[in-house]
Amino acid sequence: MAKIKVALDDGHGTETPGKRTPLFNDGSFMKENEFNEAVVKITGEFLKKYDIDVIYVASEKTDVSLKKRVDMANEKKADIYISVHANAFGDSWNDANGFETYIYSFDNSNNVKFAECIHNKCIAATGLKNRGIKAMKDFYVLKYTKMPAVLLECGFMTNKKEAELLRSYEYRKKVGNAIAEGILQYFAIDKEEVLLTIDEALNIIQKKCVFDDNTMKYLQFYKFAESMIIRLAEAMI
Repeated sequence: MAKIKVALDDGHGTETPGKRTPLFNDGSFMKENEFNEAVVKITGEFLKKYDIDVIYVASEKTDVSLKKRVDMANEKKADIYISVHANAFGDSWNDANGFETYIYSFDNSNNVKFAECIHNKCIAATGLKNRGIKAMKDFYVLKYTKMPAVLLECGFMTNKKEAELLRSYEYRKKVGNAIAEGILQYFAIDKEEVLLTIDEALNIIQKKCVFDDNTMKYLQFYKFAESMIIRLAEAMI
């Protein structure tokens, strides 16, 4: 049986004009692609544990053209296509909120089924307002892909509460894992209990406990350190 191929698209690029949050109280902001890229990587690592072939269609830091993204997915004969985004309403803080999923049309029942698998998993995992699955024929990545495709808007960058979620590792992991679980459901693959990787576990512990790099290095020197670190991180999620 041929390996399943999944095309993952982290929307925009790090330097795409205007694609960022308003300023937080400390003067900082989050670029949309920071969220998109992080989620796509989490989804990809999850899927690789199930021997799924992951195609990153926009691996460069620049804003890869929509045509190049779609062409890569089509040329590599991906089975499905997921484009990850964060939403916005205007360019200042406001109350627009929620999670929504776009498909090209409701005419293709297979695409609708795929969208439902992804969308429902994400709503359950995030707890955000359900803005539904919507048809949009103007989105290039939905119009020109030759496989079932979805574009996800995973919360509003212009809603301060949701923006704080979007820049947190915990929320990114929830979304990334939910997308992967939706993909498993779509392909009728049983989900196994898969532990975090050691790198994922170290990242969680360092952020939760605010340990410096030297402390993290010492932590890894203990006997059975890897198993302990992974289980400790799992308990922190």
